[in-house]
Amino acid sequence: MGAKICLPTPLRPRNITAVCSAFALLSVSGMSHVAWGQTEDEQEVPQYTAEKEPEVSPVVSFSRYIGLQGITHNLANRGIYFNGYYAGTSYSQASGGRKKGTAFLHDFAYGMDLDLEKLVHLHGGQIHIGLDSRFGTFNAGGLNTFNGSAMDYQGGVTGPSNNTRLSEFSYEQNLFNRIINIRLGRIAPTKYLTNLPTDCQFVSFVCGNPGGWSFNANQSHWPVATWGGMLTIRPATNYYIQTGAYADNSWGFTRTGFPFSGNWSEAHANGTFIPVEGGYSSTYETEAYPKKYVVGFYYDSHNFSDAYLNTAGKPLLTNGGTPMNDGAHTEVYGEFMQTVWKPNRKSHEDLQIFGGAYIGSSGHPTVNAYYTLGVLKHGLPRRPHDYMGLIGVASVFNQRVTAALDTAVQVNGGRGNFARSTEGVEFTYGAEVLPGVLFRPYIDAVFHPDQELYAYVPDPKIHYSVGGGAQIMIRFNEAFDLPEIKPL
Repeated sequence: MGAKICLPTPLRPRNITAVCSAFALLSVSGMSHVAWGQTEDEQEVPQYTAEKEPEVSPVVSFSRYIGLQGITHNLANRGIYFNGYYAGTSYSQASGGRKKGTAFLHDFAYGMDLDLEKLVHLHGGQIHIGLDSRFGTFNAGGLNTFNGSAMDYQGGVTGPSNNTRLSEFSYEQNLFNRIINIRLGRIAPTKYLTNLPTDCQFVSFVCGNPGGWSFNANQSHWPVATWGGMLTIRPATNYYIQTGAYADNSWGFTRTGFPFSGNWSEAHANGTFIPVEGGYSSTYETEAYPKKYVVGFYYDSHNFSDAYLNTAGKPLLTNGGTPMNDGAHTEVYGEFMQTVWKPNRKSHEDLQIFGGAYIGSSGHPTVNAYYTLGVLKHGLPRRPHDYMGLIGVASVFNQRVTAALDTAVQVNGGRGNFARSTEGVEFTYGAEVLPGVLFRPYIDAVFHPDQELYAYVPDPKIHYSVGGGAQIMIRFNEAFDLPEIKPL
């Protein structure tokens, strides 16, 4: 089960008329484009002649022409906001892997936010409704059909594809001047956990939750929602700690998430997912050099089935029987993002480094350890709103997992053994075509493809995979100049 596709956090419209505005392009998680004024200690920074006011984007002009901008702004004044994006992604297998081929995925995410303070004078209250519609060929066996790895293209194997889902229906309430925040309802818990602002500026590996989570935990991944709630405490500016409890309900994974699809009942729940996460997180709104440092832990009470052994402690594939129950699973993790360079303090051109480590701490998880490390450069010569990034990932698998793969090879008359780890590297370039419209070509390589969790016969002779493609991302609110609700 792959991780959720990148879900951009609410974007705040950029003031495209600001003179010499600074810019930081962040992905599907999306962050604000906010100009910073010059401070007293920057008087030595050269000043430049003011540029002419930029022309209005043709998409914004169209939004005004059809009345969309006016209607949504009027509704926002009453407390009704809309949000959404479209991501169209292609992938082609160029070399190695299982076979050559091309796949496509179209993803529409759209929803509504209600500001209850404006609507019914309830201070600090909001209602969030989200839907996600996916269609394409990625999920016809998964991208592993081509490259042999479930670690590649996180979003394309979370599903189902070719379906519309209710991804969130929740109530959120701030208390005590934003010190406490509560969110309850139908929620995909991983949408609000282990999300660095750098992640969804990539396409293949890390847009969403880490691969270790996707393999190990039984909790839902966006856009698969389940019943649950989260408590966030903000003791000081930029500091937070959050925890929650969510129902494990893998039965609902293939359903649409609406009440009539049957999975609003807890009759099929098979565990409880309890995360705890805390750290320091800043943006350009609160700090000149944004950074994020996080530590976390989760407990999943689901009684996991062993990948290799039966209840008698013998290999399943050669002895048959019922998988051994391994009990619950826990994991600890830490991650960071740090802005390490800017030409001056007021600029949003920057260089950022980021990474993480996610370690299974009890039970017999599929992935014992998962690591990420990357670098992003925002702002390029003559392309101040573009970015480029490089990331590497590595998964270290449980010995029972690789033993099961080796046994599957032998049972089918093959020879060879699988490596304990899978590694990957991705390069992505993000080009702003228009405000809110990105074109993102990317290339990735996978070494020792894991060939995990899928139906075809594994082949230890597949040593690498090279592929790539492009993504078009349209963030509706920014592209059409539509108002967005201010996050609590």
